[in-house]
Amino acid sequence: MEKRQADEKAAKEANDKAAAEQKTFVDNYTKACNEFEKTTPDFKVAYDFLLNSRAAELRAIGYETPETLHQALIADEFAIAQMAFERGKSPAELIYSLANQRGYKKAAAANPSGDAEKAAAEKLATIERGQAAHKSLSNTGGSSGDQEMTAEALIAMPAEEFEAWCEKNPAKARRIFGG
Repeated sequence: MEKRQADEKAAKEANDKAAAEQKTFVDNYTKACNEFEKTTPDFKVAYDFLLNSRAAELRAIGYETPETLHQALIADEFAIAQMAFERGKSPAELIYSLANQRGYKKAAAANPSGDAEKAAAEKLATIERGQAAHKSLSNTGGSSGDQEMTAEALIAMPAEEFEAWCEKNPAKARRIFGG
């Protein structure tokens, strides 16, 4: 009986430690993204570009269900962030660089017409609403459904909420992830 209690206590302590480490990692990642965005205002647009590109690749290799796609995207994002931190780099800067390598171009530089600027402003407003609703990867809640969903907001959702949203909105999910 005492051994079982000791084992349960040790397991709880290990779980608590892992949860604290994950929270610290997510907090550091979020802080790095916020800091990078101060000097690179189009970071969120680049992030969505990279996310959509990677989602299309994952679907092409067989990640067909929203759950498996969501899990794979989160694993990729965490792997990128972890690699950046291990090398003393900003994960946001690495994400931005990857988006550029995949063909991301600033909207204003690609086409300085009024329509492009308006579209970019609308997209940024949509992303900002999603960011406001989902402050971190680990502390997300449901939304009213009135806001336009973004890829970043979907990835930040808990798996159960992500799956429910994708089941309720399959056409929007395909559009967001480039399907």
